[in-house]
Amino acid sequence: MNNNNNMRDNLNTSRCETIALIPAYNEEGTIETVIKKIMEQKIFPLVVDDGSTDRTVEMAEKTGVKVLKNKINRGKGETIRKGLKYIIENFDYYKCVVFIDADMQYKPEEAKNLIKPILDKKAKVVKGTRDLSKIPFRHRLGNKVWRFTYNRFCGGKIEDPCCGFIALSKEVVERIKLDKIYGGYIVDSSLLIEITKNGYNKRKDIKEIPVSVEYKNVSPIGRGIRMVVGVSVFHFMSGLKRKFGMEN
Repeated sequence: MNNNNNMRDNLNTSRCETIALIPAYNEEGTIETVIKKIMEQKIFPLVVDDGSTDRTVEMAEKTGVKVLKNKINRGKGETIRKGLKYIIENFDYYKCVVFIDADMQYKPEEAKNLIKPILDKKAKVVKGTRDLSKIPFRHRLGNKVWRFTYNRFCGGKIEDPCCGFIALSKEVVERIKLDKIYGGYIVDSSLLIEITKNGYNKRKDIKEIPVSVEYKNVSPIGRGIRMVVGVSVFHFMSGLKRKFGMEN
């Protein structure tokens, strides 16, 4: 039996301490690479396919890992909720979940860097922080707006609130109300706001570390404007609800 098979057999167990939740939609060209790089770090890869119409599921299943499937495209929010629900119900011994997309925008080999502070009990939430100088101008501008609106209205001091490369301890995961993870542009913000609403908003709880990022596509101007406005309004409304005790 070769090393890849040995690794796969060792990872296919509910006793794994670390899990990578990998939402995927039409990522046949990258999903296998992401899975293999995650497995090399002795992290259990849990793929949740969001109704892909290409060979994403086939390529993922070829590696032997666990693949959950949406019959139709439901969006990233629903995909994350499905993955977290499965983890909570099926993994008794996990200590950490790291979220990473399947498109190689983030480097999967950096997952171990986000997990380590949690395993070392130095943090409960580890947020990736992108170098904004490395991303396209319009994305950079949007992220600066989001950082301002999040920190101004949601009572945080987060360098990169909309970065989706994030690791959470088991304690944090199991306090999340899954129906508060929304879809669309606000998925990453809604997850962070739900986390901090539960009291994980102090420096001792949240650690930020630099992560690499590579943008393959630039959003069209119209879509970019909708994203910036939509996420900023969500930050404002969430902060307003928190201020007046309207959160549930």
